[in-house]
Amino acid sequence: MEVFGIELQELIFSLFLPFLFFYILLYALLTKSKIFGENANRLNSLLALVISALGIFSLYSLGLSYWLPFLAAFLAVAAFVSMFFFGIGGYGIKKTSSYISGEAFKTEDEKRFEAIKKNCEEIWNEFEKESDISKKASLFAKLESEINNLKPLAEKLGKSLYEFPWYKRYEELKSGRGGQ
Repeated sequence: MEVFGIELQELIFSLFLPFLFFYILLYALLTKSKIFGENANRLNSLLALVISALGIFSLYSLGLSYWLPFLAAFLAVAAFVSMFFFGIGGYGIKKTSSYISGEAFKTEDEKRFEAIKKNCEEIWNEFEKESDISKKASLFAKLESEINNLKPLAEKLGKSLYEFPWYKRYEELKSGRGGQ
């Protein structure tokens, strides 16, 4: 059976499937790269359709569609190899930077302590800027909850919370000597 003077099997395997493969590949790359912005699905789809059609039909008309499976295999292997080396390089850079910054040598408790301490500092800064009494009270309660999580970690790590100015001021307010 022939369609447009081309055998049906040849039409499917030499034109339609390569076209579909390249269309999906191009659409995925355009969508992932966000070259045309966040909501450019129509443009990505249209551009992938046009490029795929032009590429496949021109390759077919030149008689080069025979080489498409080999090209696809080469591109797949090249993509895998490049992703492999970029992955190894990225991992190496991440590990090296963690050793340089000292993060690689911190225990999980030290990392949690730093994160909670930073969160407490941010809440304290919000608390000091706030003028509404009810919002201040909710921020103070939130800070108290975070400090209750921080105290056992500080004891475990042998650190004193009194070295932080925000904690000294918190204790003064809590004991009623700081005045709001």
